[in-house]
Amino acid sequence: MPRRFTPAEARERIQALTFRHPVFTTLMTQIGFWLVANSFLIVLVFLFFTAASKHFPALRVVPLHVSWPIALVLGLFYGTVLGCIDLWLERRSDPDRAWGMRILLKAVLYTGASGALMLAFFGLMGPVFLRYFGEVPPPASRRWMLLALLLYASVGNLLVSMFKEVDRRFGPGLLRPLLFGAYRSPQVEQRIFMFMDLRGSTTHAEDLGHLRYSAMVRDLFQDVNRMVPRFEAEIYQYVGDEVVFAWNLHSGPEAQRCLLLYFAVQDAIAARAHVYRQRYGTVPGFKAGVHAGAVTAVEIGDIKREIAYHGDTVNTAARIQSVSNAFARSLLVSEEMLRLCGDLGAIGLRHEPLGSILLKGKRNHVTIHAVERMGNGPIAIGPAPRD
Repeated sequence: MPRRFTPAEARERIQALTFRHPVFTTLMTQIGFWLVANSFLIVLVFLFFTAASKHFPALRVVPLHVSWPIALVLGLFYGTVLGCIDLWLERRSDPDRAWGMRILLKAVLYTGASGALMLAFFGLMGPVFLRYFGEVPPPASRRWMLLALLLYASVGNLLVSMFKEVDRRFGPGLLRPLLFGAYRSPQVEQRIFMFMDLRGSTTHAEDLGHLRYSAMVRDLFQDVNRMVPRFEAEIYQYVGDEVVFAWNLHSGPEAQRCLLLYFAVQDAIAARAHVYRQRYGTVPGFKAGVHAGAVTAVEIGDIKREIAYHGDTVNTAARIQSVSNAFARSLLVSEEMLRLCGDLGAIGLRHEPLGSILLKGKRNHVTIHAVERMGNGPIAIGPAPRD
Protein backbone atom coordinates (compact mmCIF):
# COMPACT_ATOMS: atom_id res chain seq x y z
CA MET A 1 0.00 0.00 0.00
CA PRO A 2 1.53 3.36 -1.00
CA ARG A 3 2.60 5.64 1.83
CA ARG A 4 0.24 8.52 2.52
CA PHE A 5 1.81 11.96 2.34
CA THR A 6 1.66 14.17 5.41
CA PRO A 7 0.02 17.59 4.96
CA ALA A 8 3.48 19.21 4.92
CA GLU A 9 4.75 16.81 2.24
CA ALA A 10 1.65 17.32 0.11
CA ARG A 11 2.04 21.10 0.35
CA GLU A 12 5.70 20.83 -0.59
CA ARG A 13 4.92 18.75 -3.68
CA ILE A 14 2.19 21.10 -4.88
CA GLN A 15 4.46 24.07 -4.26
CA ALA A 16 7.36 22.46 -6.14
CA LEU A 17 5.10 21.60 -9.09
CA THR A 18 3.73 25.15 -9.19
CA PHE A 19 7.15 26.80 -9.01
CA ARG A 20 8.95 24.45 -11.40
CA HIS A 21 6.21 24.15 -14.02
CA PRO A 22 4.14 27.37 -13.92
CA VAL A 23 2.87 27.00 -17.51
CA PHE A 24 1.79 23.39 -16.98
CA THR A 25 0.02 24.08 -13.69
CA THR A 26 -1.77 27.16 -15.05
CA LEU A 27 -3.05 25.26 -18.08
CA MET A 28 -4.02 22.16 -16.11
CA THR A 29 -5.95 24.21 -13.55
CA GLN A 30 -8.17 25.63 -16.28
CA ILE A 31 -8.41 22.43 -18.31
CA GLY A 32 -9.22 20.31 -15.26
CA PHE A 33 -11.87 22.74 -14.05
CA TRP A 34 -13.65 22.90 -17.40
CA LEU A 35 -13.52 19.18 -18.03
CA VAL A 36 -15.33 18.72 -14.71
CA ALA A 37 -17.69 21.69 -15.25
CA ASN A 38 -18.70 20.60 -18.76
CA SER A 39 -19.16 17.00 -17.64
CA PHE A 40 -21.40 18.18 -14.80
CA LEU A 41 -23.49 20.30 -17.20
CA ILE A 42 -23.92 17.52 -19.75
CA VAL A 43 -24.92 14.96 -17.12
CA LEU A 44 -27.36 17.45 -15.56
CA VAL A 45 -28.96 18.20 -18.94
CA PHE A 46 -29.13 14.49 -19.78
CA LEU A 47 -30.87 13.64 -16.49
CA PHE A 48 -33.29 16.54 -16.90
CA PHE A 49 -34.32 15.58 -20.42
CA THR A 50 -34.49 11.90 -19.52
CA ALA A 51 -36.92 12.67 -16.71
CA ALA A 52 -38.93 15.05 -18.92
CA SER A 53 -39.18 12.47 -21.73
CA LYS A 54 -41.22 10.20 -19.44
CA HIS A 55 -43.98 12.80 -19.45
CA PHE A 56 -43.40 14.00 -23.02
CA PRO A 57 -42.70 10.89 -25.13
CA ALA A 58 -42.02 12.97 -28.25
CA LEU A 59 -39.05 14.62 -26.56
CA ARG A 60 -35.76 13.28 -27.91
CA VAL A 61 -32.75 12.81 -25.62
CA VAL A 62 -29.17 13.00 -26.91
CA PRO A 63 -27.28 9.99 -25.48
CA LEU A 64 -24.37 10.66 -23.15
CA HIS A 65 -21.96 8.78 -25.39
CA VAL A 66 -22.68 11.42 -28.06
CA SER A 67 -22.83 14.63 -26.02
CA TRP A 68 -20.14 13.86 -23.45
CA PRO A 69 -17.19 13.59 -25.91
CA ILE A 70 -18.20 16.93 -27.42
CA ALA A 71 -18.31 18.48 -23.95
CA LEU A 72 -14.87 17.09 -23.13
CA VAL A 73 -13.36 18.39 -26.38
CA LEU A 74 -14.81 21.83 -25.70
CA GLY A 75 -13.59 21.71 -22.10
CA LEU A 76 -10.08 20.81 -23.26
CA PHE A 77 -10.02 23.56 -25.87
CA TYR A 78 -11.70 26.16 -23.68
CA GLY A 79 -9.42 25.41 -20.71
CA THR A 80 -6.37 25.76 -22.93
CA VAL A 81 -7.54 29.13 -24.27
CA LEU A 82 -8.28 30.45 -20.77
CA GLY A 83 -4.97 29.10 -19.48
CA CYS A 84 -3.17 31.03 -22.21
CA ILE A 85 -5.09 34.16 -21.19
CA ASP A 86 -3.95 33.63 -17.59
CA LEU A 87 -0.33 33.25 -18.67
CA TRP A 88 -0.52 36.38 -20.80
CA LEU A 89 -2.02 38.37 -17.93
CA GLU A 90 0.61 37.12 -15.49
CA ARG A 91 3.39 38.37 -17.74
CA ARG A 92 1.78 41.63 -18.83
CA SER A 93 -0.37 42.85 -15.98
CA ASP A 94 0.71 45.37 -13.34
CA PRO A 95 1.47 43.56 -10.04
CA ASP A 96 0.10 46.59 -8.17
CA ARG A 97 -3.32 46.25 -9.81
CA ALA A 98 -6.09 45.76 -7.24
CA TRP A 99 -7.28 42.22 -6.61
CA GLY A 100 -10.82 43.04 -7.71
CA MET A 101 -9.58 44.61 -10.94
CA ARG A 102 -7.53 41.50 -11.72
CA ILE A 103 -10.62 39.32 -11.33
CA LEU A 104 -12.76 41.72 -13.39
CA LEU A 105 -10.19 41.92 -16.22
CA LYS A 106 -9.98 38.13 -16.34
CA ALA A 107 -13.78 37.85 -16.37
CA VAL A 108 -14.04 40.21 -19.36
CA LEU A 109 -11.41 38.33 -21.36
CA TYR A 110 -12.90 34.98 -20.35
CA THR A 111 -16.36 36.07 -21.49
CA GLY A 112 -15.04 37.14 -24.90
CA ALA A 113 -13.38 33.76 -25.33
CA SER A 114 -16.59 32.07 -24.14
CA GLY A 115 -18.68 33.76 -26.82
CA ALA A 116 -16.34 32.68 -29.61
CA LEU A 117 -16.23 29.10 -28.37
CA MET A 118 -20.00 28.89 -27.93
CA LEU A 119 -20.38 29.66 -31.62
CA ALA A 120 -18.00 26.78 -32.32
CA PHE A 121 -20.15 24.64 -30.03
CA PHE A 122 -23.21 25.16 -32.23
CA GLY A 123 -21.13 24.17 -35.25
CA LEU A 124 -20.14 20.90 -33.55
CA MET A 125 -23.70 20.23 -32.41
CA GLY A 126 -25.26 20.84 -35.84
CA PRO A 127 -25.06 17.20 -37.00
CA VAL A 128 -26.33 16.06 -33.59
CA PHE A 129 -29.36 18.35 -33.81
CA LEU A 130 -30.14 17.09 -37.31
CA ARG A 131 -29.91 13.44 -36.28
CA TYR A 132 -31.91 13.58 -33.06
CA PHE A 133 -34.26 16.52 -33.67
CA GLY A 134 -34.49 16.62 -37.44
CA GLU A 135 -33.48 20.27 -37.71
CA VAL A 136 -31.02 22.87 -36.45
CA PRO A 137 -32.55 25.22 -33.85
CA PRO A 138 -33.77 28.51 -35.37
CA PRO A 139 -31.84 31.74 -34.68
CA ALA A 140 -34.10 32.79 -31.78
CA SER A 141 -33.57 29.44 -30.00
CA ARG A 142 -29.83 29.57 -30.63
CA ARG A 143 -29.69 33.04 -29.05
CA TRP A 144 -31.39 31.77 -25.89
CA MET A 145 -29.11 28.75 -25.76
CA LEU A 146 -26.08 30.97 -26.28
CA LEU A 147 -27.23 33.26 -23.46
CA ALA A 148 -27.71 30.32 -21.09
CA LEU A 149 -24.30 28.86 -21.92
CA LEU A 150 -22.62 32.25 -21.53
CA LEU A 151 -24.25 32.66 -18.12
CA TYR A 152 -22.99 29.22 -17.07
CA ALA A 153 -19.51 29.97 -18.41
CA SER A 154 -19.46 33.34 -16.63
CA VAL A 155 -20.26 31.73 -13.28
CA GLY A 156 -17.60 29.11 -13.90
CA ASN A 157 -15.08 31.75 -14.94
CA LEU A 158 -15.76 33.75 -11.80
CA LEU A 159 -15.29 30.64 -9.63
CA VAL A 160 -12.01 29.55 -11.20
CA SER A 161 -10.68 33.12 -11.25
CA MET A 162 -11.46 33.59 -7.56
CA PHE A 163 -9.97 30.20 -6.73
CA LYS A 164 -6.74 31.07 -8.51
CA GLU A 165 -6.50 34.48 -6.86
CA VAL A 166 -7.23 33.08 -3.39
CA ASP A 167 -4.65 30.35 -3.95
CA ARG A 168 -2.20 33.04 -5.03
CA ARG A 169 -2.87 35.04 -1.85
CA PHE A 170 -2.46 32.07 0.47
CA GLY A 171 0.52 30.64 -1.41
CA PRO A 172 0.81 27.43 -3.49
CA GLY A 173 -0.38 24.32 -1.71
CA LEU A 174 -1.90 26.06 1.32
CA LEU A 175 -5.52 26.42 0.22
CA ARG A 176 -6.17 22.67 0.00
CA PRO A 177 -5.27 21.81 3.64
CA LEU A 178 -7.32 24.80 4.82
CA LEU A 179 -10.35 23.64 2.83
CA PHE A 180 -10.13 20.06 4.09
CA GLY A 181 -9.15 20.88 7.67
CA ALA A 182 -5.80 19.10 7.65
CA TYR A 183 -4.53 21.40 10.40
CA ARG A 184 -7.61 21.61 12.61
CA SER A 185 -5.69 19.33 14.98
CA PRO A 186 -2.05 20.25 15.75
CA GLN A 187 0.54 18.53 13.55
CA VAL A 188 4.21 18.09 14.49
CA GLU A 189 6.46 18.94 11.54
CA GLN A 190 10.19 19.24 10.93
CA ARG A 191 10.82 22.66 9.39
CA ILE A 192 13.50 25.21 8.56
CA PHE A 193 12.75 28.87 9.31
CA MET A 194 14.47 32.01 8.09
CA PHE A 195 13.60 35.38 9.63
CA MET A 196 14.76 38.11 7.25
CA ASP A 197 14.50 41.67 8.55
CA LEU A 198 15.31 45.05 7.00
CA ARG A 199 18.61 46.47 8.29
CA GLY A 200 18.44 49.95 9.79
CA SER A 201 14.65 50.07 9.56
CA THR A 202 14.29 52.81 12.21
CA THR A 203 16.76 55.07 10.43
CA HIS A 204 15.11 54.45 7.05
CA ALA A 205 11.68 55.26 8.49
CA GLU A 206 12.92 58.51 10.04
CA ASP A 207 14.73 59.62 6.87
CA LEU A 208 12.00 58.72 4.38
CA GLY A 209 8.79 59.31 6.29
CA HIS A 210 6.15 56.61 6.65
CA LEU A 211 4.73 56.85 3.10
CA ARG A 212 8.03 56.60 1.21
CA TYR A 213 9.29 54.05 3.72
CA SER A 214 6.25 51.84 3.11
CA ALA A 215 6.73 52.20 -0.65
CA MET A 216 10.36 51.09 -0.28
CA VAL A 217 9.34 48.03 1.77
CA ARG A 218 6.77 47.15 -0.89
CA ASP A 219 9.43 47.36 -3.62
CA LEU A 220 11.80 45.24 -1.54
CA PHE A 221 9.21 42.53 -1.02
CA GLN A 222 8.51 42.46 -4.75
CA ASP A 223 12.22 41.77 -5.35
CA VAL A 224 12.06 39.10 -2.64
CA ASN A 225 9.01 37.47 -4.23
CA ARG A 226 10.76 37.19 -7.59
CA MET A 227 13.38 34.95 -5.96
CA VAL A 228 11.01 32.73 -3.99
CA PRO A 229 10.00 30.29 -6.80
CA ARG A 230 13.63 29.42 -7.59
CA PHE A 231 14.20 28.25 -4.02
CA GLU A 232 10.72 26.79 -3.46
CA ALA A 233 10.27 28.74 -0.25
CA GLU A 234 7.00 29.16 1.60
CA ILE A 235 6.38 32.71 2.74
CA TYR A 236 5.01 32.11 6.21
CA GLN A 237 4.44 35.71 7.28
CA TYR A 238 5.06 39.35 6.52
CA VAL A 239 5.56 41.20 9.80
CA GLY A 240 6.10 44.90 9.15
CA ASP A 241 9.42 45.07 7.30
CA GLU A 242 10.27 41.45 8.10
CA VAL A 243 9.49 38.35 6.04
CA VAL A 244 9.53 34.83 7.45
CA PHE A 245 10.29 31.87 5.16
CA ALA A 246 9.72 28.19 5.86
CA TRP A 247 10.80 24.93 4.23
CA ASN A 248 10.35 21.28 5.10
CA LEU A 249 13.46 20.01 6.80
CA HIS A 250 15.94 18.46 4.36
CA SER A 251 19.70 18.05 4.26
CA GLY A 252 22.33 18.70 1.60
CA PRO A 253 21.47 20.83 -1.44
CA GLU A 254 17.83 21.17 -0.41
CA ALA A 255 18.95 22.72 2.87
CA GLN A 256 21.56 24.88 1.16
CA ARG A 257 18.88 26.55 -0.98
CA CYS A 258 17.58 28.21 2.20
CA LEU A 259 20.88 30.09 2.54
CA LEU A 260 21.19 30.72 -1.18
CA LEU A 261 17.83 32.49 -1.14
CA TYR A 262 19.28 35.17 1.15
CA PHE A 263 22.18 35.91 -1.20
CA ALA A 264 19.91 35.77 -4.25
CA VAL A 265 17.77 38.51 -2.65
CA GLN A 266 20.94 40.54 -2.05
CA ASP A 267 21.86 40.19 -5.73
CA ALA A 268 18.34 41.13 -6.84
CA ILE A 269 18.48 44.32 -4.78
CA ALA A 270 22.00 45.11 -6.02
CA ALA A 271 20.82 44.73 -9.63
CA ARG A 272 18.24 47.47 -8.96
CA ALA A 273 20.49 49.64 -6.78
CA HIS A 274 20.14 52.60 -9.15
CA VAL A 275 16.34 52.42 -8.82
CA TYR A 276 16.50 52.44 -5.01
CA ARG A 277 18.96 55.33 -4.99
CA GLN A 278 16.81 57.33 -7.37
CA ARG A 279 13.55 56.72 -5.48
CA TYR A 280 14.73 56.56 -1.87
CA GLY A 281 18.30 57.86 -1.78
CA THR A 282 19.64 54.58 -0.36
CA VAL A 283 20.14 50.90 -1.19
CA PRO A 284 18.50 48.85 1.58
CA GLY A 285 19.49 45.38 2.68
CA PHE A 286 18.36 42.53 4.90
CA LYS A 287 19.75 40.63 7.87
CA ALA A 288 18.62 37.08 8.56
CA GLY A 289 18.66 34.24 11.05
CA VAL A 290 18.07 30.56 10.25
CA HIS A 291 17.27 27.59 12.48
CA ALA A 292 15.80 24.10 11.97
CA GLY A 293 13.86 21.67 14.09
CA ALA A 294 10.45 20.46 15.23
CA VAL A 295 7.43 22.78 15.31
CA THR A 296 3.70 22.40 15.85
CA ALA A 297 1.50 23.51 12.94
CA VAL A 298 -2.16 24.28 13.61
CA GLU A 299 -4.96 26.22 11.94
CA ILE A 300 -5.94 29.23 14.01
CA GLY A 301 -8.51 31.98 13.78
CA ASP A 302 -12.08 32.19 12.58
CA ILE A 303 -12.65 35.64 11.05
CA LYS A 304 -9.14 35.38 9.54
CA ARG A 305 -7.63 31.92 9.28
CA GLU A 306 -4.06 30.83 8.77
CA ILE A 307 -1.71 27.98 9.61
CA ALA A 308 0.49 29.02 12.52
CA TYR A 309 3.76 27.46 13.66
CA HIS A 310 4.55 27.25 17.34
CA GLY A 311 7.59 26.03 19.23
CA ASP A 312 11.16 26.68 20.20
CA THR A 313 12.43 26.37 16.61
CA VAL A 314 10.49 29.44 15.47
CA ASN A 315 11.49 31.46 18.52
CA THR A 316 15.15 30.51 18.18
CA ALA A 317 15.28 31.50 14.50
CA ALA A 318 13.83 34.91 15.40
CA ARG A 319 16.31 35.38 18.27
CA ILE A 320 19.26 34.43 16.06
CA GLN A 321 18.25 37.12 13.59
CA SER A 322 17.93 39.65 16.40
CA VAL A 323 21.62 39.37 17.42
CA SER A 324 23.01 39.90 13.91
CA ASN A 325 23.72 43.57 14.62
CA ALA A 326 25.67 42.67 17.76
CA PHE A 327 28.00 40.49 15.68
CA ALA A 328 28.04 42.88 12.70
CA ARG A 329 26.97 40.00 10.43
CA SER A 330 24.14 39.80 7.91
CA LEU A 331 23.36 36.06 7.94
CA LEU A 332 23.51 33.93 11.08
CA VAL A 333 22.65 30.23 11.27
CA SER A 334 22.42 27.73 14.07
CA GLU A 335 24.72 24.74 14.47
CA GLU A 336 21.77 22.46 13.62
CA MET A 337 21.17 24.28 10.36
CA LEU A 338 24.86 24.24 9.46
CA ARG A 339 24.99 20.46 9.89
CA LEU A 340 22.05 20.06 7.54
CA CYS A 341 23.75 22.17 4.85
CA GLY A 342 26.98 20.14 4.72
CA ASP A 343 29.79 21.55 2.58
CA LEU A 344 29.10 25.23 1.96
CA GLY A 345 32.22 25.61 -0.13
CA ALA A 346 30.52 23.72 -2.94
CA ILE A 347 28.08 26.61 -3.37
CA GLY A 348 30.56 29.44 -2.92
CA LEU A 349 29.86 30.14 0.76
CA ARG A 350 31.87 29.88 3.97
CA HIS A 351 31.00 30.00 7.65
CA GLU A 352 32.64 31.51 10.70
CA PRO A 353 31.91 30.09 14.19
CA LEU A 354 30.72 32.79 16.58
CA GLY A 355 30.50 30.62 19.67
CA SER A 356 27.76 29.49 22.00
CA ILE A 357 25.51 32.30 23.22
CA LEU A 358 22.50 32.66 25.44
CA LEU A 359 19.68 34.12 23.39
CA LYS A 360 17.01 36.29 24.96
CA GLY A 361 14.29 34.23 26.62
CA LYS A 362 16.18 30.91 26.36
CA ARG A 363 17.69 28.82 29.13
CA ASN A 364 20.16 26.87 26.99
CA HIS A 365 23.02 28.26 24.95
CA VAL A 366 22.83 28.12 21.14
CA THR A 367 25.89 27.78 18.90
CA ILE A 368 25.70 30.11 15.92
CA HIS A 369 27.75 30.71 12.78
CA ALA A 370 28.02 33.60 10.37
CA VAL A 371 27.67 32.68 6.69
CA GLU A 372 29.05 34.80 3.87
CA ARG A 373 30.27 34.55 0.31
CA MET A 374 33.76 33.35 -0.54
CA GLY A 375 34.14 36.07 -3.18
CA ASN A 376 32.43 39.24 -4.30
CA GLY A 377 30.70 37.92 -7.41
CA PRO A 378 27.11 36.72 -7.62
CA ILE A 379 26.40 33.12 -6.65
CA ALA A 380 24.27 30.60 -8.45
CA ILE A 381 20.63 31.35 -7.64
CA GLY A 382 19.17 27.91 -8.21
CA PRO A 383 17.18 26.38 -11.06
CA ALA A 384 14.77 28.54 -13.01
CA PRO A 385 11.20 27.36 -13.60
CA ARG A 386 11.34 24.66 -16.27
CA ASP A 387 8.36 25.71 -18.39
